[in-house]
Amino acid sequence: MPSAVALTYTRDGFVIAADGRARTNGEILSETTQKIFPIDGLGLCYALCGRAAFDTKNKKNEIDLLKDAPYAITAISANDHSDLSGYAGSFSMYLYSLLKKAQESGQLETLPTKETDRHGDTHDIFHLFVAGYFREQPAWCFTTFSHKNQLLLEPTTHDYIPQKGPVVYGPTEVLRLIFKTTDARVAAYHVKGFQESRQPSLSDGIEAMKNYVRACCDPEIRTLDPMCAGVGGRIHVATITPNEGFSWVCPPKTE
Repeated sequence: MPSAVALTYTRDGFVIAADGRARTNGEILSETTQKIFPIDGLGLCYALCGRAAFDTKNKKNEIDLLKDAPYAITAISANDHSDLSGYAGSFSMYLYSLLKKAQESGQLETLPTKETDRHGDTHDIFHLFVAGYFREQPAWCFTTFSHKNQLLLEPTTHDYIPQKGPVVYGPTEVLRLIFKTTDARVAAYHVKGFQESRQPSLSDGIEAMKNYVRACCDPEIRTLDPMCAGVGGRIHVATITPNEGFSWVCPPKTE
């Protein structure tokens, strides 16, 4: 599931945006796939980026982590964790256990080996973003799921200091052009208030994250970054603030 997911931290809270396209083997399956989800009652959200469905010998896409993630949230307790990194680690291990069980039973089919996701002798499979306010403190974590020669590796979770960023999963050249240059080809996607402020407002963060995903979907911008080929569909955007928690700015469209 190629994606464009962008996350930033502003002086008023977090903003996260994503595209809605889902593909398998180059075939578009949906233009309205939801990739951003709230974690109800905790002031958090999460996004799954990359390959989220896996074939077994019994059934195509039998393991669907988009559908399994809510069960992980139910199964783990925030009260058992002192920080977001620990919570995200437990969330990740739940998802990992589903794949590991299938692999150990010999049911899991071949894992993806795209060259663009290769790091030495390991390949990234997918990533989990978790962000928001944990115990009233702003935090975000990113977990990488990978395999080495088809053997699943335990996920690695890293926590980062919330900052303007942005941090994205998706086309990196578009990221560079919009946020690190004044290139006229992407001028329509610059947000002055976001670009010029060290601590932008929530509204500027919303426009900037939305514009990143919009640019990745733009046929003209796609010529500048081959990673845009798999991005498209309905853009959805959410905020997470101390007072309001998770709120949709542009909600996903359910099919």
